Amino acid sequence: MPGKSPACLPPACPALRKADGNWTTFGEVAAVAGPIGTVTSIATASAAGQLQVAAVSGGKAYHTIRNTTGNWGTWGNVAQAAGATGPINYIAMAGVGDDAHIVTSTDSGANQYHAMRKASGSWDPFTSLSGVLGTITTRSVSTTHVNGELQVAVVTTANQPLHTIRHADRTWAPTTPVPVTGIKGNPGNITITGTL
Repeated sequence: MPGKSPACLPPACPALRKADGNWTTFGEVAAVAGPIGTVTSIATASAAGQLQVAAVSGGKAYHTIRNTTGNWGTWGNVAQAAGATGPINYIAMAGVGDDAHIVTSTDSGANQYHAMRKASGSWDPFTSLSGVLGTITTRSVSTTHVNGELQVAVVTTANQPLHTIRHADRTWAPTTPVPVTGIKGNPGNITITGTL
Protein backbone atom coordinates (compact mmCIF):
# COMPACT_ATOMS: atom_id res chain seq x y z
CA MET A 1 0.00 0.00 0.00
CA PRO A 2 1.75 3.20 -1.15
CA GLY A 3 2.69 5.64 1.59
CA LYS A 4 1.82 3.23 4.41
CA SER A 5 4.15 3.08 7.35
CA PRO A 6 5.84 -0.34 7.58
CA ALA A 7 5.17 -0.36 11.34
CA CYS A 8 1.44 -0.26 10.68
CA LEU A 9 -0.38 -3.58 10.50
CA PRO A 10 -3.18 -3.04 7.93
CA PRO A 11 -6.00 -3.57 10.46
CA ALA A 12 -4.45 -0.83 12.61
CA CYS A 13 -4.83 1.57 9.70
CA PRO A 14 -8.60 1.88 9.42
CA ALA A 15 -10.51 3.07 6.42
CA LEU A 16 -14.17 3.92 6.52
CA ARG A 17 -16.78 2.71 4.05
CA LYS A 18 -19.28 5.51 3.61
CA ALA A 19 -23.02 5.02 3.12
CA ASP A 20 -22.61 5.82 -0.60
CA GLY A 21 -20.24 2.82 -0.99
CA ASN A 22 -17.03 4.84 -1.30
CA TRP A 23 -14.06 4.31 0.99
CA THR A 24 -11.87 6.81 2.82
CA THR A 25 -8.11 6.39 2.56
CA PHE A 26 -6.27 4.33 5.14
CA GLY A 27 -4.65 6.19 8.01
CA GLU A 28 -2.34 4.99 10.76
CA VAL A 29 -3.95 4.91 14.21
CA ALA A 30 -0.58 5.75 15.81
CA ALA A 31 -0.77 9.17 14.16
CA VAL A 32 -3.91 10.01 16.16
CA ALA A 33 -3.82 7.70 19.22
CA GLY A 34 -0.07 7.50 19.79
CA PRO A 35 2.47 4.74 19.12
CA ILE A 36 2.32 1.37 20.89
CA GLY A 37 4.91 -0.59 18.89
CA THR A 38 4.39 -3.56 16.60
CA VAL A 39 0.79 -4.78 16.62
CA THR A 40 0.45 -8.58 16.64
CA SER A 41 -3.33 -8.93 17.15
CA ILE A 42 -6.17 -6.46 16.78
CA ALA A 43 -9.93 -6.37 17.32
CA THR A 44 -12.67 -3.81 16.84
CA ALA A 45 -16.20 -3.33 18.08
CA SER A 46 -19.01 -0.84 17.91
CA ALA A 47 -20.28 0.13 21.36
CA ALA A 48 -22.33 3.19 22.27
CA GLY A 49 -22.02 4.35 18.66
CA GLN A 50 -18.23 4.53 18.94
CA LEU A 51 -15.49 2.52 17.26
CA GLN A 52 -13.56 0.72 19.99
CA VAL A 53 -10.18 -0.76 19.09
CA ALA A 54 -8.11 -3.21 21.11
CA ALA A 55 -4.60 -4.11 19.98
CA VAL A 56 -1.84 -6.34 21.31
CA SER A 57 1.76 -5.15 21.27
CA GLY A 58 4.58 -6.74 23.23
CA GLY A 59 2.12 -9.18 24.84
CA LYS A 60 0.05 -6.32 26.32
CA ALA A 61 -3.44 -5.17 25.36
CA TYR A 62 -4.14 -1.53 24.54
CA HIS A 63 -7.49 0.17 23.94
CA THR A 64 -8.63 3.34 22.21
CA ILE A 65 -11.87 4.84 20.94
CA ARG A 66 -12.84 6.81 17.85
CA ASN A 67 -15.84 8.79 19.06
CA THR A 68 -18.90 9.79 17.07
CA THR A 69 -17.30 13.09 16.00
CA GLY A 70 -14.33 11.25 14.49
CA ASN A 71 -11.81 12.10 17.21
CA TRP A 72 -9.51 9.44 18.65
CA GLY A 73 -8.52 8.93 22.28
CA THR A 74 -4.98 7.95 23.21
CA TRP A 75 -4.11 4.30 23.73
CA GLY A 76 -4.67 3.05 27.26
CA ASN A 77 -3.01 0.00 28.80
CA VAL A 78 -5.86 -2.45 29.47
CA ALA A 79 -3.93 -4.15 32.31
CA GLN A 80 -3.91 -0.87 34.23
CA ALA A 81 -7.71 -0.77 34.02
CA ALA A 82 -8.70 -4.47 34.07
CA GLY A 83 -5.77 -6.20 35.77
CA ALA A 84 -2.76 -8.13 34.56
CA THR A 85 -2.76 -11.44 32.71
CA GLY A 86 0.03 -13.44 31.16
CA PRO A 87 1.42 -12.32 27.79
CA ILE A 88 -1.49 -11.92 25.36
CA ASN A 89 -1.35 -13.76 22.04
CA TYR A 90 -4.84 -13.14 20.63
CA ILE A 91 -7.59 -10.65 21.33
CA ALA A 92 -11.24 -10.48 20.32
CA MET A 93 -13.77 -7.75 21.01
CA ALA A 94 -17.52 -7.25 20.68
CA GLY A 95 -19.89 -4.46 21.58
CA VAL A 96 -22.96 -5.54 23.53
CA GLY A 97 -25.23 -2.57 24.07
CA ASP A 98 -23.03 0.28 25.25
CA ASP A 99 -20.35 -2.04 26.70
CA ALA A 100 -17.25 -3.46 24.97
CA HIS A 101 -16.26 -7.03 25.85
CA ILE A 102 -12.70 -8.28 25.37
CA VAL A 103 -11.66 -11.93 25.29
CA THR A 104 -7.95 -12.76 25.29
CA SER A 105 -5.83 -15.84 24.85
CA THR A 106 -2.62 -15.64 26.87
CA ASP A 107 0.49 -17.64 27.69
CA SER A 108 0.76 -19.19 24.20
CA GLY A 109 -2.96 -19.99 24.28
CA ALA A 110 -2.96 -21.83 27.62
CA ASN A 111 -5.26 -19.32 29.39
CA GLN A 112 -8.28 -17.31 28.31
CA TYR A 113 -9.78 -14.23 29.98
CA HIS A 114 -12.80 -11.95 29.69
CA ALA A 115 -13.03 -8.26 30.63
CA MET A 116 -15.59 -5.56 29.92
CA ARG A 117 -15.29 -1.82 29.38
CA LYS A 118 -18.55 -0.31 30.55
CA ALA A 119 -20.22 2.67 28.90
CA SER A 120 -19.11 4.77 31.89
CA GLY A 121 -15.46 4.14 30.91
CA SER A 122 -14.75 1.93 33.92
CA TRP A 123 -13.65 -1.68 33.48
CA ASP A 124 -14.76 -4.97 34.95
CA PRO A 125 -11.55 -6.89 35.67
CA PHE A 126 -10.18 -9.77 33.63
CA THR A 127 -11.61 -13.08 34.84
CA SER A 128 -10.37 -16.49 33.84
CA LEU A 129 -12.56 -18.47 31.45
CA SER A 130 -11.18 -21.83 32.61
CA GLY A 131 -14.45 -22.52 34.42
CA VAL A 132 -16.31 -21.89 31.16
CA LEU A 133 -14.01 -23.28 28.47
CA GLY A 134 -12.22 -25.91 30.52
CA THR A 135 -8.52 -26.66 30.35
CA ILE A 136 -7.71 -25.98 26.71
CA THR A 137 -5.04 -24.32 24.64
CA THR A 138 -6.40 -21.96 22.01
CA ARG A 139 -4.92 -20.76 18.77
CA SER A 140 -7.77 -18.46 17.74
CA VAL A 141 -10.54 -16.51 19.51
CA SER A 142 -13.51 -14.57 18.16
CA THR A 143 -16.49 -12.77 19.68
CA THR A 144 -19.74 -11.21 18.51
CA HIS A 145 -22.97 -9.72 19.82
CA VAL A 146 -26.26 -11.52 19.14
CA ASN A 147 -29.57 -10.59 20.78
CA GLY A 148 -27.97 -8.76 23.71
CA GLU A 149 -25.53 -11.56 24.50
CA LEU A 150 -21.81 -12.09 23.95
CA GLN A 151 -20.99 -15.14 21.85
CA VAL A 152 -17.46 -16.56 21.99
CA ALA A 153 -15.82 -19.04 19.62
CA VAL A 154 -12.32 -20.51 19.90
CA VAL A 155 -10.24 -23.07 18.05
CA THR A 156 -8.07 -25.27 20.23
CA THR A 157 -4.64 -26.62 19.35
CA ALA A 158 -6.41 -30.01 19.17
CA ASN A 159 -8.25 -28.59 16.10
CA GLN A 160 -11.60 -28.38 17.90
CA PRO A 161 -13.79 -25.29 17.49
CA LEU A 162 -15.77 -24.49 20.66
CA HIS A 163 -18.64 -22.07 21.31
CA THR A 164 -20.19 -20.48 24.39
CA ILE A 165 -22.48 -17.58 25.25
CA ARG A 166 -22.29 -14.97 28.03
CA HIS A 167 -25.89 -14.12 28.83
CA ALA A 168 -27.12 -10.66 29.75
CA ASP A 169 -27.39 -11.82 33.39
CA ARG A 170 -23.59 -12.45 33.33
CA THR A 171 -23.90 -16.24 33.45
CA TRP A 172 -22.21 -18.42 30.85
CA ALA A 173 -23.81 -21.19 28.80
CA PRO A 174 -22.08 -24.55 28.71
CA THR A 175 -19.28 -24.70 26.14
CA THR A 176 -20.11 -26.95 23.21
CA PRO A 177 -18.01 -28.31 20.34
CA VAL A 178 -18.75 -26.93 16.89
CA PRO A 179 -19.12 -29.75 14.34
CA VAL A 180 -16.40 -29.70 11.68
CA THR A 181 -18.14 -32.01 9.23
CA GLY A 182 -17.34 -30.91 5.70
CA ILE A 183 -14.12 -29.06 6.56
CA LYS A 184 -11.15 -30.35 4.63
CA GLY A 185 -8.04 -30.38 6.78
CA ASN A 186 -7.82 -28.89 10.25
CA PRO A 187 -9.68 -25.75 11.31
CA GLY A 188 -7.40 -22.73 11.42
CA ASN A 189 -8.51 -19.35 12.70
CA ILE A 190 -12.13 -18.78 13.57
CA THR A 191 -14.48 -15.85 13.27
CA ILE A 192 -18.06 -15.55 14.46
CA THR A 193 -20.79 -13.05 13.66
CA GLY A 194 -24.55 -12.72 13.94
CA THR A 195 -26.91 -12.48 11.00
CA LEU A 196 -30.31 -10.94 10.54
